[in-house]
Amino acid sequence: MPVGISKGWVVTWSGPMNAVTGQRERQWNEGWSRWRDAGVALPTRWRSLFENPDISFDVEMTIAIEGGRIVCEKFTASRKAGGPPVRNVELREVPIAALLELAAKRVTTVEGRGDYFAQPEDDGGDAGGRADRVIKSLRPSKRTRADKEAVLQDVARIYREAIAVGDSAPRRAIAEKLDYTVGYAAKLVTQARERGFLGPASPGKAGEES
Repeated sequence: MPVGISKGWVVTWSGPMNAVTGQRERQWNEGWSRWRDAGVALPTRWRSLFENPDISFDVEMTIAIEGGRIVCEKFTASRKAGGPPVRNVELREVPIAALLELAAKRVTTVEGRGDYFAQPEDDGGDAGGRADRVIKSLRPSKRTRADKEAVLQDVARIYREAIAVGDSAPRRAIAEKLDYTVGYAAKLVTQARERGFLGPASPGKAGEES
């Protein structure tokens, strides 16, 4: 799901790290990141809750502004009362990047008269546009080719370590260590072989041909 698309998801609450969940807090003890030329400010760290009527769990994230990017520090999925268990297939549908932007819009403040800061929708004028431009500038950078190769090198290393200790399911070992599904781990193993990080395997047998 592309950045910016968060169909059905809403932010139900945002607040400081030490706030009581669900209560409105006006005192933020965390620091603030300010873009003085745009008159926009965001807290450096906060918590947000999200829900979606079509998803069987609610989400809580700890969010931070780090290195000029908005990042998720912690992600928690909580089963809705009386609902089914949290399932991996639904977790993969959570648009984290889009939710980060939704949450940022919830806590963004814009400079008004003097030192007064208000929510963009309360300030009027071009405040919303200024806030949106700042938030878009915080989007995580796209993964580079070097990043992907580093992942494939990790996959090859874990695969070989598993084979070395007699593990007959190296793809599962990769999935557990890198927090992927087994199916995605299998796809990465195939890519690692194609890129030369792993040697070819004998048909129906894990490992590498010598």
